[in-house]
Amino acid sequence: LNKAFIQFYTGTAGFFTAGRSVSFFDFYANNDTFGRIIGSDRDNSNLFAYTFTFGGGLTATLSVEDAYNRRIGFAQAVPTGATAVGYAGQKMPDVVANVRIDQAWGSAQLSGAIHQVGLINFTNPAPVAPLDYVGRGTKYGWAIQGGVKINLPMIAAGDTLWLQAAYSKGANDYAGVTRYAADAAPFGSIRSAVSAVADGYDVAGTIKMTTSWSVLASFVHNFTPTVQGAVYGSYGVVNVPSGVAAATAVDYKAYSIGGRLNWIPVRNFTIGTEVMYNVIDPTGFGKAIVGQAAKSKYDSVTARIRFQRDF
Repeated sequence: LNKAFIQFYTGTAGFFTAGRSVSFFDFYANNDTFGRIIGSDRDNSNLFAYTFTFGGGLTATLSVEDAYNRRIGFAQAVPTGATAVGYAGQKMPDVVANVRIDQAWGSAQLSGAIHQVGLINFTNPAPVAPLDYVGRGTKYGWAIQGGVKINLPMIAAGDTLWLQAAYSKGANDYAGVTRYAADAAPFGSIRSAVSAVADGYDVAGTIKMTTSWSVLASFVHNFTPTVQGAVYGSYGVVNVPSGVAAATAVDYKAYSIGGRLNWIPVRNFTIGTEVMYNVIDPTGFGKAIVGQAAKSKYDSVTARIRFQRDF
């Protein structure tokens, strides 16, 4: 199931959420797109959360969420393959918190997360016994995100503008750059080289963590009650820790620009089309993607048509 959760109230103070639901870190979460632009969009986390309600549309949430969903890649510390490292078992869930306000003008949210980065070292390249695993310790990655949605009825009823920015260290999935790069539709085999950039690396016996950041914007305009358009764009950067070999992982930047047009002939039924331009660019940092021909950038154009019935 994509979502299956229960919410139950404790009076006017707030409510619990338990089950499989949207992460309380997320805000925009690809709200206007058919495909994916850069930004956190984890819509199937197992979680348990409590939301405090303060009145006037102001809330605050504390949530514990499945850390496995947010893990990105495993790392190989040296190009020879003699020292491979991977994630250790989960000892604690991700801890997520947000403060949010919803009013007539729109919504705004500030959210943060703590993500455990625990690595093990494979002393044998093909580990088969417990002695082949050596713990490399634990560090804690983190992420922060701010977003605002502004309603624009002065332009047309239902018009909106979304703005969002995120930064992460040792918690790549929360900035959303690696998840965008991992999308097979626009990037095919290229994605395997860059999306595998890990949350943490074993560099000379020390865990060093990857950093990433992203920004996005999306504008929706209703031309008529049955014709709706949108334009959106996003940009993100991933920086691998110093000391990690270029043959293991590369820094890169990525961006996407797109738009869609929807026809809504009857209520809750939408026919739409979308075109997006997608880019991964590692050469801006002086490196090329391993196993790929050197290019100034790796790009694609994707197009979709969608028939959607809401219930």
